[in-house]
Amino acid sequence: MYSKFTYKLIFVVTRVSTWVGAFCAHFDKNVKLICVTERSQKKFFTSIAIYLTCMTFLVGGSVKLVISKEGQQSSYYYATYGVLCLTGINYCVIATFCSYFEDLLAVGNRILTYFPRFAKNWITKSGMVQVAKYVRVLDFLILLEVLAIGPAPIPPTLFVFFSPKNPLHPSQFLPGLSDKTGLGWTIFFTMIVSWLACVSWYSLLVIIMFGTLYAIPFGVVMRELNMETQTPCAFPALRTPRHLLREYIGLQVLHTMTVENVGWMLTLVHSIMSHFILFCNYTILANWDTLDAKTIGILSFYSFLEQVLWTIVIQIIGMCNSYSIKVLKSWTLVTGRNPKETKYFKKFSKSLRPLTVGVRGIMPFTKMTAVKFLRGIITTTFRALLTLVQKRGGR
Repeated sequence: MYSKFTYKLIFVVTRVSTWVGAFCAHFDKNVKLICVTERSQKKFFTSIAIYLTCMTFLVGGSVKLVISKEGQQSSYYYATYGVLCLTGINYCVIATFCSYFEDLLAVGNRILTYFPRFAKNWITKSGMVQVAKYVRVLDFLILLEVLAIGPAPIPPTLFVFFSPKNPLHPSQFLPGLSDKTGLGWTIFFTMIVSWLACVSWYSLLVIIMFGTLYAIPFGVVMRELNMETQTPCAFPALRTPRHLLREYIGLQVLHTMTVENVGWMLTLVHSIMSHFILFCNYTILANWDTLDAKTIGILSFYSFLEQVLWTIVIQIIGMCNSYSIKVLKSWTLVTGRNPKETKYFKKFSKSLRPLTVGVRGIMPFTKMTAVKFLRGIITTTFRALLTLVQKRGGR
């Protein structure tokens, strides 16, 4: 279910993330699992403790500027508020990982073992040609994520480097540091900002990568469990009541383990992400003629990057719910070895719920979530633009 290139990407992402302190495990190419050592675990938690300490000073200075009376008049206000939103997302990711540390690693390894085992047990040799197309899509998406998030720490580093009076600059953390302007101090401050940005973005990259490793193969498995699939890639024996229920429940267990750990995180991140993108768009439109080029550049970069990445993420997540609904509906076509087996299978299948991601009853992600997200962003931004045009036209 995964190609050699997939495993190479996993190896690179985990190695780099562990090196900067954003992750605590490395990928073993021999057993094709993520492994944790005592040394890497200590390094990770030490790194997170230092990261949270630095971010506390950063958030403190930023909040002070945002709530002050002169805050909105400052040229640093908008970039500072935007970073506060991103910091909220980072806190959600890191808090989730630290809280469910062992469970998330177990889920990651279960993902890396379940789908290849399914392909080995059920996919025919001719069907592997069709499955290879989905594997190439998987490789492309992970590569796209790496190329998009890999250089993401560069813009905030450059922004803070060229804005030494910004509250986000390390020299503003403690009194007395603002006078340190030598070359050595400049390099030191730049390294701090670069490291904080790397931990923030690469911890997010790890979560997104494993989400992709789960979502695409999930769609392949659901395709084979769907009785209405015209060109199945699996052996016909899979489409019998016994094996259908066993594979679906096995996948349901894996899905439940995943959602239990990341459901609330995704819901909170979705709310913050929507607010952050709208804030960036409105800020650029409302203050186009007063903002400096650095602020416009970094807000535009983050707005575009977050909108594209999050749309892809919630679209893939929404497919999980859509596929499971179609699978359960298609099971009305299943026939057992005798009428009794068919009767009990259909009764049991009616008790199964579609698989959802998010928090059931509060924020479940469906196939329409991405459409509603984009429509909401575009509609609200356009309304803000019309309002600004009317206000300026009436002056």
